[in-house]
Amino acid sequence: MLNQRKGQITSNFNTVIEATRAQHQHTIETLAYERRMTDNLRSMLEKEVPECKDLLSKIMSIYGKAFFQEYKYVEAQSRAIEDLNDIQERFLVVVRSSARSSEAHANLKRTTEALDLAKQKLEIEKSKNSSKVQKMEAYVEECREQKKQAIENLKTAIKSYIEEKKKFNAFRDRRMKQSYSTYGATTVSFSNTLSQIYSDMKASIEDTKPQVTTSITPSQ
Repeated sequence: MLNQRKGQITSNFNTVIEATRAQHQHTIETLAYERRMTDNLRSMLEKEVPECKDLLSKIMSIYGKAFFQEYKYVEAQSRAIEDLNDIQERFLVVVRSSARSSEAHANLKRTTEALDLAKQKLEIEKSKNSSKVQKMEAYVEECREQKKQAIENLKTAIKSYIEEKKKFNAFRDRRMKQSYSTYGATTVSFSNTLSQIYSDMKASIEDTKPQVTTSITPSQ
């Protein structure tokens, strides 16, 4: 049951990471497509409407700044994905430590059952006044030592698990805070900067439009 729960948590991590990576890749491909379309449109307009060359240059310069900001945002998204991946990798250490604790607990259960059974057999041999009593006493002592060792192994495994879990929690909290803080700040900065860039683009178009209109309007 414990391994199933750990497996489900790991699976959930994978789902989030893969979905984020897919979105990240889609964003990169979309930006590349938009860049190609923009370059093609610029070439076409410069050829078909040479009067708009100055306006196009201004617009493309501003649009280039917008692309730069979008690529910076994609880079921040990529770092956030890697942070999630690092958290998952560290969590797998906790999963393995938990598995060792479960194995140590199961071994203690086996050695306890073996000792109890050995004691029962010893009592039977004693009741029969059997010559095997001495041999069974030695076997009981062997089982007792195995149980003692199993107890120590379980203590060590539990201590290791607790330490790994504490380290993971600290790592997760630190990395999540760092990741979302950086990603959030980048998102706000990206939104504000992009808004200003497109405002500049609109203003540039408005300033240049009368000149373009004059240049392409036939003289009466």
